[in-house]
Amino acid sequence: AKPPFLRSTPVHRFVGKSLTNQLVGYTLQQAVAKSAAAAEGSRPSRAPRPEPPLLLHRLDQPTSGVVLCAKTKAAASIMQECWHG
Repeated sequence: AKPPFLRSTPVHRFVGKSLTNQLVGYTLQQAVAKSAAAAEGSRPSRAPRPEPPLLLHRLDQPTSGVVLCAKTKAAASIMQECWHG
């Protein structure tokens, strides 16, 4: 859930704390952990950079609540169709 007074999207790509930036950080951590687990016992390699999460709607900065996100463009497309009909 998005806490109140957290922006849904950053003011600029890398400026300011936002839900999008937090989700990007989380997906990067997950990719690194997955890559490390897969490389256990073998030569380490760079984790593939995951696609940035896609917010399917936004909440105003002072509003808290649930925000629907998708990991892939295909999932976003399906969810947008379900959401908007």
